[in-house]
Amino acid sequence: MFYHANLLAIKFKNEDTALATFILLGFTILCQFNFVVLGIGFLFNYDVWGELVDGANMVQIIFFSIIFWLVLYFIFLYHKKWNAFIEEFKGATEKQKMVGRYALVLYFCCSVLMFAIGCYIVHLMSPQIS
Repeated sequence: MFYHANLLAIKFKNEDTALATFILLGFTILCQFNFVVLGIGFLFNYDVWGELVDGANMVQIIFFSIIFWLVLYFIFLYHKKWNAFIEEFKGATEKQKMVGRYALVLYFCCSVLMFAIGCYIVHLMSPQIS
């Protein structure tokens, strides 16, 4: 996925393609994480995000958000593992690149859909005003 996201960033002429790829993949990981946490809360009838955020002030929420992005930064960018991904797929044929692009679009769309489903789960779990 990283290779094809990087190709997409190059196609849109981003100056820092690694950072653009990092942000795109980080957003999809965040959507998936949100879906898993909310899904577990829904299955066990427990408001996970409510427990995490209840009583937390904005500084704590921002702090944990920064930690999340730093972890992703060290996984993807700091060790330059993405260079190995790019080198691995550099000799791919045009058909393989096309399949990879479609897989990336499908991956991104599924992640956003998972986020939307997670928001719907929150709506179902929230108290209804009548």
